[in-house]
Amino acid sequence: MTPEQQEKLDEFTAIREAVGKTTLLSSIFEEPWFKKAWPKIKDSPLPGIRAATPFFHGRPHPLDENDRFNTVLTLLDRRLKAFADLPFKQKEIKDKLNLLRITRSNEDFLNHFFEINVLGDLAVKGVLCDIEESTTKVDGVINLAGRKIFVEATNTVQEVIPRFTETTRVMAVNTDREINQVVEKLHKKTAKNKQLALAKGSPTVLFLARTPYGADRHSAEIAVNECFQANEFAGLSGVVLSDSWKLQITSWHPGFRPDVPLTEVEEKQLRGWYAKK
Repeated sequence: MTPEQQEKLDEFTAIREAVGKTTLLSSIFEEPWFKKAWPKIKDSPLPGIRAATPFFHGRPHPLDENDRFNTVLTLLDRRLKAFADLPFKQKEIKDKLNLLRITRSNEDFLNHFFEINVLGDLAVKGVLCDIEESTTKVDGVINLAGRKIFVEATNTVQEVIPRFTETTRVMAVNTDREINQVVEKLHKKTAKNKQLALAKGSPTVLFLARTPYGADRHSAEIAVNECFQANEFAGLSGVVLSDSWKLQITSWHPGFRPDVPLTEVEEKQLRGWYAKK
């Protein structure tokens, strides 16, 4: 075994042991999956265990940053469990968790995971009262101070920032492409006949996770503020921007003149949870 393969094996083993101690994540990345994953990882040019799943890539290293790694793992597992334990729509819940198992080695896994991560976080906070709402098919519905707020969660997926390579000397970043990436995502969720556009008469909140090599935080915030100036986005009461699918570092952006504004109590609660700290 080469030194590079040994390094991968050490990381793989640490992840395997840490996941084995979780409640829900261990049912998604179970022992048979790890056994099949190692041959893919061993000879792959991709770093870490990226050849088998995108889930652990870009997170704290399990050996170099053990405490941080376990803290993140525990947080995500807690949200998954809160989602799984919801007292309603058990079939839909089981279907969503099963979709994570089906897609765990695919590129779109993090898209599905972010949705459940958001819903799980809202479940932990005790405000999630519905998922896959029947008339709009929004991802979730929360109840704050007696009023329902419709919630959608989505990721940016395209890479719009060039990657560094061994031959890179100067990297040109196109800010317009970054801003447009976020604007297009918001438009897809608020356009006519889309989920949040169908929530007429109710406040709406979009959770948007940025992706590596996608729009950076500054560009994403500019994009959201620009959208709030346009009438076509008036159906959006607020946006939560997340630095990644992990939903750890977030910022809160209430709409400027939405069709249905959040009340002072609702806005204060969402700001308390998701504004930059």
